[in-house]
Amino acid sequence: MGRATPAFFPRLRGYVAPSLSFSWRSVAVREHHTLFLITVAFAVVEMLEALILEKQSFTMWVIEEPLWPLVVGIAGLFYLAVRLLRKNTTLLKQAGR
Repeated sequence: MGRATPAFFPRLRGYVAPSLSFSWRSVAVREHHTLFLITVAFAVVEMLEALILEKQSFTMWVIEEPLWPLVVGIAGLFYLAVRLLRKNTTLLKQAGR
């Protein structure tokens, strides 16, 4: 399948609009793993910095950096919600995607 518009140096005169509109549901279904893993990776790096370089205990890190456990928790809830909705309902299914 050829592309009408090159990716790196686009020629806008060759632009062809996509046949499907943007869908947040499609993004959520396809990228929930990536979002969760990136969030956990950043939190682990921050935690290891505190534990190894700053010689803090895990409990002290959680007390001083309460945002990271909260963000990981929210990302985890989003991950579980999308996974459960995808497996058990048709809410996230879209025709043609």
